[in-house]
Amino acid sequence: MNYVHGGNIYKYKKGTIDFSSNINPLGVPDNLIKDINNSIENIINYPDPDYNKLRKKIASNYDVDYKNIVVGNGGIQLIHNVIEFINGKSILIVSPSFVEYEKASKRFNKNVKHYLFLEENDFQLNVDEFLKFDFNDIDNVIICNPNNPTGKYIEKKDIIKIIEYLKIKNINLILDESFMDFLDDKLSLIDKAKKYENLIIIRSLTKFFAVPGLRLGFLVTSNNELKNKINKYRDSWSVNIFANEFGINVFDNNEYILKTKEYIYIENKFLFEKLNEINLFKVYSSVANYIFLKSKYEIDWKKELLNYNILIRKCDNYIGLNDRFYRVAVKDNISNRELINSIMKIKEELNDRFN
Repeated sequence: MNYVHGGNIYKYKKGTIDFSSNINPLGVPDNLIKDINNSIENIINYPDPDYNKLRKKIASNYDVDYKNIVVGNGGIQLIHNVIEFINGKSILIVSPSFVEYEKASKRFNKNVKHYLFLEENDFQLNVDEFLKFDFNDIDNVIICNPNNPTGKYIEKKDIIKIIEYLKIKNINLILDESFMDFLDDKLSLIDKAKKYENLIIIRSLTKFFAVPGLRLGFLVTSNNELKNKINKYRDSWSVNIFANEFGINVFDNNEYILKTKEYIYIENKFLFEKLNEINLFKVYSSVANYIFLKSKYEIDWKKELLNYNILIRKCDNYIGLNDRFYRVAVKDNISNRELINSIMKIKEELNDRFN
């Protein structure tokens, strides 16, 4: 399996618009540069190995116990930490989903199975059908919610139903909520982490706050054995001084947070409607800051759009998908219009192939 991600803009022409990575189009919060400048004098010191101030600030923002928080160098590091140290040798990945789950599972010699979202259900999980699966040889389940790349959200009550069922069977649920910040906070399962020891929630601050180059994420769980193993054996000082300072202050950007959620909602709706109007794709509704597509025609849209200096995410390396599927980020309105206009130009150029 090819484990490539979006966001590798470095191999393409300068000025290419990157729709392949799902990063907040509003850019970083205004105080980021100030936070980094304030941290420079501290680079002669190691970070606090326990990250107490950072964990307490995260805990305060999400109303959880800071002792249940582990911070890391982005969500990906935490995915690998959890899969490395969690009990059990088998993992069920609800797919198609983030390729890093399988990569980490293979890295740490876990036995991997996949449960597929069905295309005929628009890639929305049918929870009752899912719970009919034979879980007898499964130790851990991974679900991404909202899901990457489909943008589908599983209702909170349904996730709780899954957690309680898995708890009876002594199975852990690893729940990746990396895109949850774009939604209403009440839709998260973070408030249930204390109640369910079999629940491990992974969050990323990279996407919402537009800092993929800075790297910062955290996990929340009341699974003390897992927390203790990660804290004891993981890489030391995995969060650098700059990311630590940023994380301590970032939640104070209330105006930025509200503006982002409003902006993404409006531009998601705009992009969804325009892509539907073109009538070249099956366009799936999404609650996140990206939209999932299936081309109605055998055209390499990634290749064609690169001729217009636009990079989109081809999804053929996701389990359960093929080269007809794509994901495009919701960006600023000018960029979103550029994407639509470029697709229309390609449609005119290749008109004979759409008949």
